Amino acid sequence: MHAQETESCALRQSHFQYTAWYCEENIYQLLAKLTKDHARAASQLFAVFVSNPQRQLPLWSQKAGNIDNMGFICYDYHVIAIELFPDQETLVYDFDSILPFPSKWRSYVHATLLPLPQTSAGQYSRWFRKINAATFLSSFASDRSHMRESDGSWKAPPPVHPCIVAEDGTTMNLEGLINMTHSSSEEALASSGQVLDEERFYRFCCHSQ
Repeated sequence: MHAQETESCALRQSHFQYTAWYCEENIYQLLAKLTKDHARAASQLFAVFVSNPQRQLPLWSQKAGNIDNMGFICYDYHVIAIELFPDQETLVYDFDSILPFPSKWRSYVHATLLPLPQTSAGQYSRWFRKINAATFLSSFASDRSHMRESDGSWKAPPPVHPCIVAEDGTTMNLEGLINMTHSSSEEALASSGQVLDEERFYRFCCHSQ
């Protein structure tokens, strides 16, 4: 087994900051720690936003899911991280999964990204926006306004760390990353990653296997 993969498999979720219902911030903190404290190559790490135009994203094996239906839940969006290796299986970091942390790619797909019925594949299609870790860490921002009720109260308790501000001073750009429109320019591609359908994303994750 590759040395870095061995170290990744030894990691525990408890090694990282986690706040339920703030998946994008959990992944931000994860990538920051992996690249800084664990000397991971940022070029091998990606934040991945998963959603679709309908904001109806079916996933299984989720902690907040229905335990009587294999942990099924329908999110509006979800955020995970992947770590690629030149000659080993891709690893998936999903704080909200009941699977091992991290999980190997094939196991994660088998338990989380179950095939959709042909009749509903369009409505519940899964699209993936992958963003290189270095880009994500420098450009992501969230003021957590999406987690406020109309009266200003929290939908879920926020993380204890301050809101994330991008290097250019941007305070909120989460909506643009959840929106699964295709990047139409090199500039957009650099700043907000690349949107892939399920088949193309699978090929990307399996490129070295």
